[in-house]
Amino acid sequence: MHEILLFGQVPDLRHESVLKILAGLAAMQPQRVIERHAIYRPYRGQVQRASIHTGGSQVVQNAKVNRQEPQVKDLYYTKLVQSLTDDDLNSEKLTVQSNGKSTAGSWSFQFHDVPEPSMKQASQRMVAITAINEGDPNAWMNALGYNYLSEHILEGHRVVHENVIVLLHRLLRFPPEMRSRQAPREQLLPLNDLNPFKAQTGYVIQASIRISEPKPEIIKKALAELTKFKDQVKGIVDLTVVDRLSLDTRIK
Repeated sequence: MHEILLFGQVPDLRHESVLKILAGLAAMQPQRVIERHAIYRPYRGQVQRASIHTGGSQVVQNAKVNRQEPQVKDLYYTKLVQSLTDDDLNSEKLTVQSNGKSTAGSWSFQFHDVPEPSMKQASQRMVAITAINEGDPNAWMNALGYNYLSEHILEGHRVVHENVIVLLHRLLRFPPEMRSRQAPREQLLPLNDLNPFKAQTGYVIQASIRISEPKPEIIKKALAELTKFKDQVKGIVDLTVVDRLSLDTRIK
């Protein structure tokens, strides 16, 4: 799967008004989005990107084989993503059982490639998402050769206008004394107890279209629809192309 993206910024004071305008344009109530993103990096050998695309048990098999094969040059950060609710954040403890089910939403493994350098009107990148339906997600990642690094909470709203997925969100992190060093936390905190990243001001708006194949005619159609949406919200929010290296998932 590939996605084509544009980004913009919304100050805190304009958050509610912009969200209402987006909801009116999309003719739908904004969908609440709360996700925990656990970031991982490879620590034993390297996992080739080609192995990530297949999904399921095949990923584990390919990963084991790849450790014995000539290694690729680039290493990439990946992440586990879990859907949450406000009630989950107020829970005393989130447990993960042996069957992979938890008191909160299920996990997915997500990989985002570096955006293609050829596209100028928007960012285009490959995305791979694999649902984790059983087992311990952190142990699953360790078996793939990835080590837990950090985690944060994504909080915001999503609306869908035709084929454009609009995500108005911000990123929150745990206080220093509450950060885990080995695995995703079993206990979370209410949103009010989380802190925005220091470099973050206001909210980020991400407008994207996902396509199954990067064929030129499909990309052209998706880009035209995304550009149309950009023109529709002009004067409300400025959607632009970000530096592709700001979305770089490679380990330097």
